[in-house]
Amino acid sequence: MTTSATVTIPLQELDAMRGQIAQLEKQLEGEVYLPLEVTMARVSGAGCLAAWIEYKNINNVELASRTGFTKQYIGTLSKMQSLNDLKYSTVVTLAKGLGVKPAALLDDDEDETE
Repeated sequence: MTTSATVTIPLQELDAMRGQIAQLEKQLEGEVYLPLEVTMARVSGAGCLAAWIEYKNINNVELASRTGFTKQYIGTLSKMQSLNDLKYSTVVTLAKGLGVKPAALLDDDEDETE
């Protein structure tokens, strides 16, 4: 069952909210945030690329087509936990194929061994 509601907000208040949103967007410009689904997949053990492929609802063949890499190479990369050891140009190509910023494919902390 779906319930809907209507809220009336005075125009002046709505304009103020829009201004606040615009300010926040400007502050966050250039920042990289991972979708919750990608983060949860990573926490569950999925490799970085595998998590993004699943989130974007594509397969290795589609990403291979978008990047010019072979589906076998995409499959190999999908099994890797981190893409930090790849050439940056490879990361950029993968990012373009996925429609994300290259930084979204790189881990902040390479080794967190204790």
